[in-house]
Order: sequence, then C-alpha cells, then structure tokens
Amino acid sequence: MNPQLVSGKLSPGNFPKSADNQKSLTLRVACLIAVVLWFSVSSYRCISYILSDDSGIIAYHTSDSACPQVDVLVPSQNYELWTTLGDNISTDKVKDRAIAWLSGAIQVKTECYDDMPPVGKDPRWEEFGPFHEYLAGVFPAV
Repeated sequence: MNPQLVSGKLSPGNFPKSADNQKSLTLRVACLIAVVLWFSVSSYRCISYILSDDSGIIAYHTSDSACPQVDVLVPSQNYELWTTLGDNISTDKVKDRAIAWLSGAIQVKTECYDDMPPVGKDPRWEEFGPFHEYLAGVFPAV
C-alpha cells in the first residue's frame, strides 16, 4: 500500500512534491531575499536634524552617502566665550589633566551586579566609598 494514500485520498502532510516545485520555491525565496536586501541597501539614507535654540528645525539633510557631515555650527550669541573655552580646552595641559582624572577613576574598584539589593542592605555597595572619596578629592568644588 502506498503510504501517501489514506483511505484512497492523498493526505495533506504527504502530498507528493516534485523536484520542479522545490526548485521553483527555492528560486522564489532567493529572489524575495535578493529584493529585500536590494531595497534595504538602496533606500538607506542618513537623515539628520539640526535643532535651533527654540527647538525648531533649521536644517534637514538627507543624502545618498552613508553619513554626511554637516557644517560646523558657530553660536551667534556668546561667540567670544565659545572661542575662549575652545582655546582653553584644546591645550595639552587640559588634555593631560583629563587623562589623569580618568585613569585614576578606572583604577578604583567599582563593580555592581544586577541582583544587588538597595544601598545599605548589601555590603558590596561599600566598595563605592573609595570612588566617592576619589571624586571628592579630584573635583572638590562639585
């Protein structure tokens, strides 16, 4: 007896598949994947919004390039302060101080875990004390 026949009829789960049907299905799936990939790559656009002080859009940019760069924004108010701060921050002295602060901060053990109870109920929070002292010493005015 043919296993595909159940009571003289074809069972839906045992419907005979021809090699042509499988090739056709494989070809259709491959074409669908190719179209989806082509569409997603070709329609990709990098869109950027630049907001003004009053949160109104002053520029809208869309381009075919992956990540276009916008022009440098220069403040219309407090220009002198902006240039003075930029000149001071870009010095090697400030860079060296920032490196020292960050390297000191990452040397203090500060591990936390997802299952930690609130502060004061778990002794593992006590390891943040030295980090607090480090920050207070490095940034006394804050």
